[in-house]
Amino acid sequence: MTPARIADRFAFHRANPQVTVEQHVRQRVTELGEWVIARERVYLDKCFWIHLRTARMNEPSPTGASALMASLAAGVSAGQLVCPISDVLFLELMKQTDPTTRIATAELIDELSCGVSLSPEPTRVATEVAHFLHANAGHSVHPLEQLVWTKVAFVLGVQHPVPQAFAPEERLVIQKAFFDHLWEIPLSMMVETIGNAWPPE
Repeated sequence: MTPARIADRFAFHRANPQVTVEQHVRQRVTELGEWVIARERVYLDKCFWIHLRTARMNEPSPTGASALMASLAAGVSAGQLVCPISDVLFLELMKQTDPTTRIATAELIDELSCGVSLSPEPTRVATEVAHFLHANAGHSVHPLEQLVWTKVAFVLGVQHPVPQAFAPEERLVIQKAFFDHLWEIPLSMMVETIGNAWPPE
């Protein structure tokens, strides 16, 4: 996200103080969900991601890995499919001890997932319960499959900074702008920033 883009998001949120951070997050999730469910979802486990990465790096890989890599890349590029990740896959990725292959895997995930992840399991469970209660109480609700998505920066959940040095209205602007900033962060940047600071356990 460029400085101009960051400034634009601050200006936008200052102009819309009536929108809470929860409403803003819900809006972004809903928009993302509409984008995701318009595509076929292909869920790959750790082994598939590793095989695709070795094929991408022209290293020895199982038969068909290169063809699968080309097929998935073409489908994503054409807007026909997406390969989302999950909190479990993220944790498996961070267990890779070689930083070079870990970054290469993250870059491949960025390409095929388009930065999309399933919400972490506790969030999905809470969403399903809330959806059930609201739907059965007669409220208008979005399709459940549209509400379980997030971007990779929030693969382990959404947290907001609480800068006490600012007035409440400016704190709200910061929280929403910070969320927008992380919303666009690629997984490869996250992995590179974390580096070897991730505790193995």
